[in-house]
Amino acid sequence: MINLLKLNLNIMKNNITMLLLAISTSFFGQSKAFENINQVRENSKKVATQFLNKDMENLFNDLKPYWVISDSQIDTLKIRTQGFVPMIRNSYGDSVDVVKIKETNLENALLQETYLVRYLRSALRIKLLYYNNNQGWFLNSFEWDDQISEEID
Repeated sequence: MINLLKLNLNIMKNNITMLLLAISTSFFGQSKAFENINQVRENSKKVATQFLNKDMENLFNDLKPYWVISDSQIDTLKIRTQGFVPMIRNSYGDSVDVVKIKETNLENALLQETYLVRYLRSALRIKLLYYNNNQGWFLNSFEWDDQISEEID
């Protein structure tokens, strides 16, 4: 049973990662930028909390103005993510909290923030990558998966 759940989650991770990678390189859609790195950090925390609370509607709608992909692509990701919510709850249990586990800043040009969304039986990882073009910070990619062991050095 555990192996079947792990297989299902790995399939889920692969499908979502491929979809996110495919569309994260499409540079259209954003209409706003975060003015500074503190706004970026606040947004990441908000996104992780919305994920924890299963508030996918607001999570994806709030990202639309800042994300470099089209609204229709974001809506597709929202629908796919919403479809996994029941499986996550059945597999991992009730949500507990969110913990920021890593921040990587590359010369103020790229910033990646990584959060754990903790559940009773395991956790999911959320990664947000932002790009700064010296006129503001844009969301370049958002992904979530169950590969939490990759965070151990």
